[in-house]
This record gives sequence, C-alpha cells and structure tokens, in this order.
Amino acid sequence: MNNAEAGLRSAVQFLTRLPVNGGGGLGATWSLPWYPVVGAGLALLAVVLAWPFTGGSESLLPAAVFVATLAAVSGGLHLDGLADTADAWIGGQGDRERMLAIMKDTMVGPVGVAAVVIVLLLKTAAASALFAAGADYSLIAAPALGRAAAGAWLLGLPYLRDGGLGSAVISDMPRSYVRYALLGTAGVALLISPLSLIAAGAVLVGLGAVYQRYLGGVTGDCTGAGIELVETAALLGACLALSG
Repeated sequence: MNNAEAGLRSAVQFLTRLPVNGGGGLGATWSLPWYPVVGAGLALLAVVLAWPFTGGSESLLPAAVFVATLAAVSGGLHLDGLADTADAWIGGQGDRERMLAIMKDTMVGPVGVAAVVIVLLLKTAAASALFAAGADYSLIAAPALGRAAAGAWLLGLPYLRDGGLGSAVISDMPRSYVRYALLGTAGVALLISPLSLIAAGAVLVGLGAVYQRYLGGVTGDCTGAGIELVETAALLGACLALSG
C-alpha cells in the first residue's frame, strides 16, 4: 500500500464511521491532505440521499436529511468536539488549564448542548436555502472547507495533547502536500462561491487566533469544533451570495 492510498484509507477511517481499514501509522501520517476530499465525498453522499426529497417547493426536508447524514456518517465526532469546546470556553473563564480539563471531561453541559443545537439549526436553514436555489456545489464545498481547516490549524499551531488522536496525524505529516490540499480546496471553493470561501477563511483565521491566545495551540476537540464552525460559515456565505 503506497502513501496516498494509506492516507486516504486512514482519513476515511478517522473522519467517518464507514467500514474502512486504515493504513496504520503511515496512513495516519499521510491522512491530513485527504481531509478535504473526504469532506467533499461525505457531502456528495448527503446530497444524493437528500435528493429524493427535493420534489416540489419543500426544501426543509432535504436540508434536514443532508445535515443528519453528515452528522451520522461522521459519528457526531465534530459535534462532540464543538460541545466540549463550548463548555470549556464558558466554564473555563479564560483559565487555560481549566479549559483543557473541561475539554477532557466526557460530560456535556448545557452550553455545549446549546452550541450543537444552534449550529445544526444554522446548517439546516442554510442548506434549505441552497437546496431551494439548486446550489448543490456549495453544499459539497462547505464540508470540504471545514475539513481543510483542520489541516491549516495543525500546520500552524502546536498540538496540545501528547498521545491524543491528533498526535499520530501530525507526526511526520507531509507538510507540502497539506499545503497543496489547502490551496486546491480554496481554489475550487473560489470558483464555486467566493463568499463561501471568504466566510470560511474568516472563521478559520479568527478561531486560530483565539486558540493561540487562550490555549497556546489546539486539541482534537478544538479542531472538531472548528470544522463544524467553518462548515457552517461556508454554508452561510453561500447563502449570502444568493441574496446578492
């Protein structure tokens, strides 16, 4: 198994609950460049499953199927990170060690639940507008941008959990290929919806600055939360393009 195949298998294994055997340690190391591709693949699957419900003037049902498919196939992995990070940000009150401790706690508090509900509502509403407009490409680009953001943070910020899930990913990762993946994803998104790319980029940069200032780096939970928030921003940006 070559590096590329091992990386793709590992990316699918980590980002989804699909029955795929990963590529071992080599696969984890080479998985990050494939994150945007896996994100686009998940979105394409979600669009296909939602498509039978798009008849008539109703767009809320296919949007709900789209969002539910993304959550189900990923096993709620990123939503869990969003909940833990939201709890930590409010409960930690700016104290780094306390925030990191809360993120490690398996319990989810009311702030985390509220964050997940708000994000799911925004994504469903945005997807509904995009389905109504027939903007399928924007629906596929947003999850790709969200997962590409993980590569940007892991490239630019220290990883704070020794032995965490991200440790194997960033160990000897092919940095040049990760950069190519980021540039390629950004280029495709620019062709599909410039506002979607701008919104996603703003959240990526903003979250990165917040993570660096208050934590000094990122954790797996931070990355998962960021994936959800960048994806949501990309969908909302695409909706802004419709209104313009």
